[in-house]
Amino acid sequence: MCSSDLDLTTHNGKVTVVAGASPLTVRTHNGKIDATCKSSAIHLATHNGGIDLDASGCATLAGEATTHNGSIRMTVGGDTSADLSCATHNGGISCDVPWEVTKKSKRRIEGMIGKGGSPFVVKTYNGSIRIVPATAEQ
Repeated sequence: MCSSDLDLTTHNGKVTVVAGASPLTVRTHNGKIDATCKSSAIHLATHNGGIDLDASGCATLAGEATTHNGSIRMTVGGDTSADLSCATHNGGISCDVPWEVTKKSKRRIEGMIGKGGSPFVVKTYNGSIRIVPATAEQ
């Protein structure tokens, strides 16, 4: 587990990271990102690959998880709070955690999970988005 600021970049390959409460930035051009962290500042981006983010240990979220070609699955804890914005161009959006939806269209949903707070953007162009609670079968 890493406990200091972490900034990772790769061009070809999967990235798996378990990080502490410090800011986390991961970028890859061709590969999946698997991240588990307790940070409130998360920045994940891939061009060709999915993202699996376990943010169940985070009280608050700020940042983004974006991919051009891949699906995104994000796990949040019961005490996690953020202003969540989810968008996809070719795929579906499902959120299995309680949240107050403030805007909704076919390909975009915005709302507040928990007490709300900082913005967290989840965006994919070709893939689906699924937000699940930490208690869900993984």
